[in-house]
Formats: sequence, C-alpha cells, structure tokens
Amino acid sequence: MKFIEPKTGFSLPPYDELKIDSFDLFVTPGAAGGDGSEVSPFGTIEAARDAIRAKREAGYEGHINVKVGSGFIRTSGIDFDSRDGDVTYCSDGAVISGGVTLTKDDFAPVSGEMRDRLHEDVRDKVLAASLRDKGMTADDWGKVYSIGAFNTAAKYDGDTVGLTAEVFCSDRRMTLARWPNEGFEHLEEILDQGDIAEFPPQNYYRTWKDRRNHRGGTYIMNKATNARVKTWKPDDDIWAFGYFQWDWADSSTPVRFDTTNRLMMPKYVSSYGVRRGAPYYFYNVFEELDAPGEYYIDRENGILYIYPFSSDFTIDVSTLRRPLIKGSGVKNLTVAGFELKCCLDTAAVIEGDSNTVRDCLIDNVLSNAVTMTGTDNLVKGCEVTCTGRGGITITGGDRPTLTPGNNIAEDNYIHDWSQVQRTYTPALAVHGVGNICRHNEMRHSPQMAITYSGNDNIIEYNLIVDCVRESSDAGAIYSGYDWTAFGNHVDHNVLCDIGAGEFVPSGIYFDDAQSGQTTIGNLMVNIKGFSFLLGGGRSITCADNLICDPGQYGIHYDDRARDGIVNDGWARQGYDSEQSTGWIHLRAMPFKSELWAKKYPELAAVHDNFDDVDDPFFPPNPQHAVMDNNIVYTDDPAKLANIAEGVKLYADKINNIRRDTDEAKEVFADPENGDYTYKNRPEGDYIDVGLVGRRKKK
Repeated sequence: MKFIEPKTGFSLPPYDELKIDSFDLFVTPGAAGGDGSEVSPFGTIEAARDAIRAKREAGYEGHINVKVGSGFIRTSGIDFDSRDGDVTYCSDGAVISGGVTLTKDDFAPVSGEMRDRLHEDVRDKVLAASLRDKGMTADDWGKVYSIGAFNTAAKYDGDTVGLTAEVFCSDRRMTLARWPNEGFEHLEEILDQGDIAEFPPQNYYRTWKDRRNHRGGTYIMNKATNARVKTWKPDDDIWAFGYFQWDWADSSTPVRFDTTNRLMMPKYVSSYGVRRGAPYYFYNVFEELDAPGEYYIDRENGILYIYPFSSDFTIDVSTLRRPLIKGSGVKNLTVAGFELKCCLDTAAVIEGDSNTVRDCLIDNVLSNAVTMTGTDNLVKGCEVTCTGRGGITITGGDRPTLTPGNNIAEDNYIHDWSQVQRTYTPALAVHGVGNICRHNEMRHSPQMAITYSGNDNIIEYNLIVDCVRESSDAGAIYSGYDWTAFGNHVDHNVLCDIGAGEFVPSGIYFDDAQSGQTTIGNLMVNIKGFSFLLGGGRSITCADNLICDPGQYGIHYDDRARDGIVNDGWARQGYDSEQSTGWIHLRAMPFKSELWAKKYPELAAVHDNFDDVDDPFFPPNPQHAVMDNNIVYTDDPAKLANIAEGVKLYADKINNIRRDTDEAKEVFADPENGDYTYKNRPEGDYIDVGLVGRRKKK
C-alpha cells in the first residue's frame, strides 16, 4: 500500500549535539588501552565505565559522554548500576555482540558417515566446522531446549529448561534442520491425548498445575510423514514444534517414533490437548539438512554443519545467555548508536529511572530487544529485527496509587520478529500505569504487534502492517482479562493487512471482559477477521473509527462474561464464582478507594451480588458500551457489526454507519490501488510514515 512504504536513511545526532559542559571520554574497540583521551582512548566500554566510577568517587558530579568508535566488541555482558548514571554512551556504529564468528575458511566439505546420511543432491553443498577449534565448549553450544510460549518442559524433572545456542549466516537466522522445510505437516489422528490440563475445551483439571511429569500421549502420523521418518536415525534428539490444539498456543517437545504403527510419542504433553489436523513440523533432524539456511550441531562432538545461503558467508554462533547490556538501579544512562546482536537473552535490560536507548539497531537475539523498567525511561528511534521473541517492553507506574510511569517507546521500526517463539511475543509491550507507545512502525510477524496491561496507558499513532499471520484467535493490538484496566487509550493507529492464508485474526482485540478501554480514530484496512473484537467488557468506547474492507464484521461485541453467568456459556469458568479469574483480578485492585472512585466512578459502582445478576452494576454485564460514528466501508451490509443482545441491553449508544466501497473514493486518494492517504488531510496530529528515520537492516 502506498501510504505504508518504509523510509530509508539513518543518522545519529552529531557529537556536538551531546550535552555541553560535559566531560568526554573515548573508546576505540580493541585498542591497547590508554587514558580515555581522544589521542589515547580506552579499548573497552568497561574500562570507561570503571574510570567514570573512580572520577565520581573523586567528587565529579557533571554529565559524562563516552564516545565509542566504530568496530566490533565481543562481550560477555556489560553491567551498569547506581554508580553509572548521568552518562551517555554513544557510537557511530560499534557492534556489541555475544557471538563467536566463523568464516568460510573454517569450514570444509562433509565426509564419512555423516556425508552418507545427507540427501545425495546436497552432499557437496553442506559444510562442517569444529566449534572446539574456535575455543568453544559443550557449555557454549549446549542442548536443544523447548521453544514456544506454551511448552510444558518446566513440568518435567531434570535438565529440561534452557536456552539453545543459535546460528546466523551473514546476519540471517538459520533454522535447525527441519521437515517440512516450509509450512507444516498435519496430524492424522490422536491415539492418546496424554495427561492434558483441558478436557474438552473450556473444561479444566484443577489439579493439573500441581502435578509433574505428565504423560505425553501418542499421535498418529500420515503415511507420507511416516515414510520420511523411517529414513532418520531414530534416537537422535528429534523434536516437534506445533500448534497442537489452539493456533495461539505454540509448543515443542522431543519425540520418539514407532514407524511400524505410524506413531509419534511426545515427551512433553500439550497442556491444552491435541486435535486431529494440528499443524506441526519436526526439527533437529540431521538427514533433513537439505535447504539453504539450515544447520545442525553434532552436540557430542562439537561439529557445526551448515547449508549456507550463498558461497560467500560469515557465521555467528550466538552463545551469551545473559543480556548484552544490563542496568540495575541506574539513572540518566543513555545508550545510543550501537548495533546489539547475538545473545540468547534480551539485548538490553535496564531497570531504573530516566534512562534512554535510542538510535540502535538490535538484531539476531533469541529473546527480546529492549526491556525498560522504572519511570521516565525512553526507547526511541531504534530498529529491531530478527528477534526470536519480541521487541520492546516498557514497564512502570504503580497501579494501587495510579502513579504514572511516564515511560515512552516512540519512533521505532520493528519488523520480522517472533522468529522462534511464535505467539505472545509482541513488537511492543506496555505494562503498568501512564506509559506511552506512539509513532512506531511494525511489520511482518506471526502473531500480535502490541499488547498492554494496567491503567491510563496510551497506544497512539502507530502503524501495523502484515501481522498476525499464524493465528485466528488473536489481535494485532491485544489486551485482556481485567475489569479494572480503566483509562487506556488505543487511538489514531493504522492497521493494515492483518491475517494471512487460513488465519482470520482481529485488528484491535479487548479479550475476555477487558473493561474501561477507549479506542478512537483508528484506520483499519483489510483485517481478515473482526476489525474490532470487543470481548464482553464494560465501559468500552469505540468511536470515530474508519474500517475498510473488513473480512468479517467491522465490529464484533459479544457478551461472553454475562453469557457465562446467565446461560452457562463457554466463558463461565472465568466469572462464575468469586474464585474465578475475573473476580480475582477485580479484588486485586483498590477500585473502591477514594482515589480510584474519583477517577473511575463507573468501576467503583460495581458489586458482587450474585443474587442480582441482571443489575447493570454486576461486573459481567457489559454496561456503558459506546459504539458511535464508526464508518465501515463494505458492500456487504452483514459485515457492519455483530452486537450481542446482552450488549444491546446495557449499552449507552450504538451508532455505526455502513458506506459502500465506492464512497471510500471520496475520502481516500486511491483505495482501489491501496492508497489510503486522505484526499484532504485532517488538522491535528496524524500518522506520517516519514516520521521515523530508520536504518534498514542489510
């Protein structure tokens, strides 16, 4: 679409824009190590940090700039604490890495028994290198551990939970040799569900979480898959990854086989159960090392096998199992202009106040890019890509006192994330009170782009494109499960092309009675599921939104919490007793205190009288719903809105408008060809995709 083409170009503020009246130190990566002056720089960031600590002890109280020259910094982790505040570490392109680099000269053709195990047509394309020859040990490459947000490895005794080393070829994440190479196979049948936690859906074994070492079960493979498995070495630590029950619940497990009977036996149970036709694939299969970008590690002998993307390559083996940069109790620390790459944890984890991470490229990490916790922190102008999980998380503020955190994530470009854990790993996560996520651009992910929780958070002027490609029961912007989450605003965002193939997710999703939300002035284009899915919550305002070409309803507002109470509906176990989730979350907050009652009077008025379930102030009832002046451009009248009767009973206002798609041409420049810029731009703030200056990843 024309209005969402990303902008290229990237530059840091020049050194002369740094704080004046500051003391400057200099670092040249790998230098012999001097006194930190421009003519005799330090060789490491740690040396500069330690010199600053000594200078502070000597009484210096001013700001300090540390100017780091370009170069490669391999680190075992850089730590900052309360002694290290009021410092700016800035660079014009230094790379901080937790990986070990190999060149193509370290590799040789595969020979012997391992060569014979490869497919004949790739035997001359796969290369091998000794990791021990690069100074690595078994502790560096480690074991294969579970991935997926809903894996159950922690429920089993022994060495079952950990981080698996990763391999990158010329800055592209490689894939543990898998079958099929793309997409999924599908289970033919289920012989034994195993010791599951849910039976059938929405019914739960209450004691499951207290037990351990659950029986994994037995699944039936189709004939073609079984024939493929017969060609593998059966005891070679083979794993399966899949969406075994729900398409929002990814998990993985080691597997064994009985190919005589087409059986796959997972070691770890799928807690939600398993369904016929569930999508999955096998990985860590040496015989399937047959496509560019795949790799395999012989963990007993320390041999890395790769099928490189091209004949000219470098390889990074990511082994660092902690953050590249970690700050604890630090204030006024700025990290700017670095590339942070190759660690198995989050790249930068900073706890404290008034800290900043800006203008950094963060890539090729197994976990998240940046986590900031505290108050008045800022993540700005960063590019985040190729993370195994998510992007940026900001957390701060105090809910009982409604004290704002004032943390901000803005002007960031986040794309191609969630490459390992596929669900519940958003580009941006906002938690707490009074934090802001604005003017960010997000592209290309298997599931959600933004999630948030708490009160008074602002999600505004963000651009989200081509996301939620592997889930249907999911949303590009998602929050849920809390009657007390009042005061959040999701306003003036653009969401486009949400969902792909068989998956029909929603755009903005307030799940399971999430209440007190306001969502105004959003532009929603080509959302395959519901543009807005409002899941039975109270005091929701959804107004002045433009919805173009919805796949299903423009607005779907159900009454699941009320239906669970009154009609024994599917959501009953979340709300049908004071021991259920909804009520536990309600009692956790002082919603009837003077402070809360003054700010959220509609919330303070609710009661827990189960003898009067029809009263508007009984929390499961979707009271004070406002759906006003939402315009849905569709030629199908049935797609305008689907409003549950329980919502209509308690709503304050329902006024949605359908217009034919031809009328969209009067508002937008060229909607038929994907140009949704306004013909006459409205006054005030607006999304401008030229706002975010960013460096494109090579």
